[in-house]
Amino acid sequence: VGLFFGLDYEVLTTHGEACTAAGIRDGLSFTRSWDELHSPVSNALVALHRYWSWTRELPADIAVAHMVDELGLLPFAASGELGETRAGALLFALDAIRAAALSGDASIAGAISALDAALEEDESEAPLEPGRGDVVRVMNLHKAKGLEAPVVILAHPFGDWSPPPTVRIVRGEAGDAQGYVQVSEKRAFGGPAIIAQPPDWDAHAAIEAKFTHAEDQRLLYVAATRAASELVIGTLEKPASPSPWRSFHGWLFENGTRIDIPEADLPARIALERSAVQIGDAVVRADVARQRLRQPTYRAAAVTSRKAEIAVAAGSPLPALSGPGVPSDLEQVERDVVSDRRVRGTEWGSVVHDALEAAARGPADDMLHRIARGLLVAAERPTDGDGEPLELGELLDMIAAVQRSDIWLRALNADVRLVEVPFGVRVDAAVYAQMIGATPRADAPATEIIDGRMDLVFKDASGWTIVDYKSDPAGSRIPADLLERYRGQVRLYAQAWRQLTGEEVVERVLLFTADGVAESC
Repeated sequence: VGLFFGLDYEVLTTHGEACTAAGIRDGLSFTRSWDELHSPVSNALVALHRYWSWTRELPADIAVAHMVDELGLLPFAASGELGETRAGALLFALDAIRAAALSGDASIAGAISALDAALEEDESEAPLEPGRGDVVRVMNLHKAKGLEAPVVILAHPFGDWSPPPTVRIVRGEAGDAQGYVQVSEKRAFGGPAIIAQPPDWDAHAAIEAKFTHAEDQRLLYVAATRAASELVIGTLEKPASPSPWRSFHGWLFENGTRIDIPEADLPARIALERSAVQIGDAVVRADVARQRLRQPTYRAAAVTSRKAEIAVAAGSPLPALSGPGVPSDLEQVERDVVSDRRVRGTEWGSVVHDALEAAARGPADDMLHRIARGLLVAAERPTDGDGEPLELGELLDMIAAVQRSDIWLRALNADVRLVEVPFGVRVDAAVYAQMIGATPRADAPATEIIDGRMDLVFKDASGWTIVDYKSDPAGSRIPADLLERYRGQVRLYAQAWRQLTGEEVVERVLLFTADGVAESC
C-alpha cells in the first residue's frame, strides 16, 4: 500500500479511527464501495475495488495489464536499479499470463500459476533491451538453455570432479516423498568425517550418482547444441586430464579442426640503469610533488556550516550572556535561544522546514494537519499518553502565522514558486571572501564549492525573491550577531542563484517562523 498509494501507518491509523467513529466495521475492505468517507485510504480502497472488479469481469491477462498500466509499474521498474532487467522481467510475466489465457485458462488462479512457472524460467531475467549481435555473452550452461549463438565456445577445460551424493529423495507413485541424508564434517586434512548416514547409504548413493551422471550428460547435450554455425571446445595438452568436456574428446580428436593458440612472448625485463644519486634525487622530487598535491585546491561545505565565517567577517563576535552593554531583554533572548537548541535539538528545525515545504504546495487543512503530525512522529518528538505529539498545536500555529505574512501571500500568487531548491556552485576564493565581506586568507584554497538548499524561491512581477526560514524560538527578536549570520547566508543564496540562472535576485527575505515576521536584507 505504501509503494502504490503513498500511505503510512499514521494515515492508516487515522482512517481506522474515522471508521470506528462512523460505525464502519470492515474499514480496510476493497470488496465494497466507499461512499461514506473521503480520505487517502478510502481513495486507495476505491482503486483496489476497481481492480478487484476487473478480475471478476475481464480475462486475467487484460485485467492485470490494466492494473500495471494504471499503477505505472513499467516505468517504475525501468527507472530503478537494474531497470532494464526488472522491466524485461515484468513484460515476460505479462506475456506468460497472456499465453495462459490464450491456452484456455484466463482466470486469476491460472495467471498466478503461469507466473509461478514463468519465474522458474531463465528467460524471466531477460533485459528489456533486445540482445545485440556484436557482443560476447559469458554464461554457464544453465543460463544457455533455450539460447543460440552463431559461435559457441566451451571454455575453461579444467576440473571434472563432482562431490559424492549426500542427499537422495525417493518419490512414490502416490506423490509421497522420503529422503535420505548423509551428514559429514569437513576436516583440515583428508576426506570428510562421516557423522551419520542411513544403514544402506551406499546403495542410495550409487543410485543418486546415476541421476547425477544423467544430469551431467543432459547439460553436455545443451552445451553442444547451442551453436548455429561453429562450436569451439577448449582442451588441455594431455587428453586424459580432468575436463568437463572430456566426453567430447573421442570424436573431437578424430574429426575436429585443431586451433593452436600461440603462446605470447613474455616482455623483456627492463634493466635499471640509474645510480644511487639519481635514485635519491628522484625520491626527493617525489616527496616535493607529494607535498604539493597534499595542499587542497578547493574546499566544499554547506552554506549552513559557514555561518561562523560570515559572523567573523561581519566583525560582530558573539556577545556574552551578561555584562556591561548587553540589554537585559537581549540577554534573556539569547539564553532562550541556547536553551531551546539544547532541549529541542536540530530535529525541531527540520520538522518546521518540512512542514512549511508541505504547506507551500497548498494541501487542504486536514491533510496539512496529518502531514504535521506525521513529521513530529517520524522525528520522535515528545508525545502524550495517547501518542499525540505535544508540539502539534505549536507547529500548526507557527504555520498559520507564516501563512498570514505578506511574503507568503506574495509567494502563493507568484508566477513561479519553488520549494526546497537544492544547489551547488563553484566560486573563486576571492569572490567568496567578497561575498561574505572578509579578507581572503593566504592559505585558502583557490576554489570554494558551496552547496545548500533554498527554502522558498518565487518570481513575481518585480523579479526573483529568495526566502529563508528561521525557526529560532525568539522569532525576529534574536541577537544582532546571529541576525548578521543569517543575512550573510541568504546573500550566499542570492549569489548562487545569480550564478546558476544568470538572473538577479531583487529581494532576499528572512522569514522567522516563531512570529511570522519577514525581514528583507
